[in-house]
Order: sequence, then structure tokens, then C-alpha cells
Amino acid sequence: KLCCVMAVLLFCLPASAQNASDKNGDQRHNRDLQTILNSDPDSAEAMRLYIRWLQEPNEENLDLLKKNDLVEARAIWNGYHAFGLPNGLEAFLTSYDFGDKYLKILPALQNPKTTMTLEDAAEIWTKGYEVAGGSELAKGLRKLNADYRNELKSRLGFPAEYLLSNFKLSQLSSELRSTLVNVQREYASKVGKLLHIRSEELKNGAND
Repeated sequence: KLCCVMAVLLFCLPASAQNASDKNGDQRHNRDLQTILNSDPDSAEAMRLYIRWLQEPNEENLDLLKKNDLVEARAIWNGYHAFGLPNGLEAFLTSYDFGDKYLKILPALQNPKTTMTLEDAAEIWTKGYEVAGGSELAKGLRKLNADYRNELKSRLGFPAEYLLSNFKLSQLSSELRSTLVNVQREYASKVGKLLHIRSEELKNGAND
């Protein structure tokens, strides 16, 4: 899992910053990063804290977010922007969260005897994004969650009224397993874009 995390960190890092990191060879930061990631940080918890801060940008929520292991890991690699948060945080968290959740369902995708259903998988994919409240961000995330399930049914060939809990992952063909992962990847990308929009609004002084 640590290798996957390092790959996400590098993928979300601008090329100029990657080159600088390679040239500097900062072993102190590398050791700090490895210590943080060896603690097996919870991506859903990091995302929950980030979304809470985006909805309610107060000092308490900001302080909790800054202390999160994944946020600290991102800061080590890519520095800080306004509010003292790491650059590109929403891209990093959504990419890491996608990888983390994929690893949670991968054993079921590979097990012909699994009892995990499509609804179980959908709940894993959307964990951390079930946001209450009337903010535009909360409304947007709830819509993405609903759209995700509808898109999943459509791409897998199920009618709109079909219950995902009725279908086990073991019943998916190899092609449909790939479709399942692709739908989630697209969902994660949309979540990242929504969070980016809200992050930019805060940087520009907006609040809702």
C-alpha cells in the first residue's frame, strides 16, 4: 500500500516540484513521510475533515484538517497555499481515496465466492461523501452520489429501478469488473473537480 501512496503523491505533484525533490534528496522528509504513511491513514476520515472545512471554514476545522496524517504527507511533498493547507490537496485526497477504496474491494473482485454486492461496493466508493446540509457543496456531493449509482446501473446494463444489493461482484464478467472500476474513477474525478471549485471560492474570499 505504501508504494501505491508514493505513486499517488508523485502523480499529483507538479513536474518542477518532482525534479526539485529528486535533486535535493531530502532524506529527513522521506523518513517523515514514511512514518506517516506506515500508520495506514484513513482516506475517508481525511476526506471527511476536508469537506467539513470546505463547508465550515473556521479555525477549529482548519486545525483538525492540518493535523491529519494524509494532509501532512501532502504538505511534505508539495508545500502550502492559502490557509496553510497543501497545494493540490483535493486532487491528492481524491486520488488516494480512490486507490484506498479500490484496494478494499479488490479481494472481492478476485474471489469467485465473494458475497460482496454491488451496493456494498457502492457504499465503499461513496464513503465520506454522504454530506448533510444545505450548502452548494453538500447538494453537489449528494447529486454525484445519486448520479454514480444511476450511471453504474446504466453501464452494467441494469434498469434504473434495479437494486444493486441483488447482484454480487462474483457475477461480474472481467469486462464488467473493468467497467465498475472505470465508473468509480470517473466519479472520483467529478468529486475532485467539485472540491476544487469550492477550494478556489474560499481562496477568493467566498463563503456559503
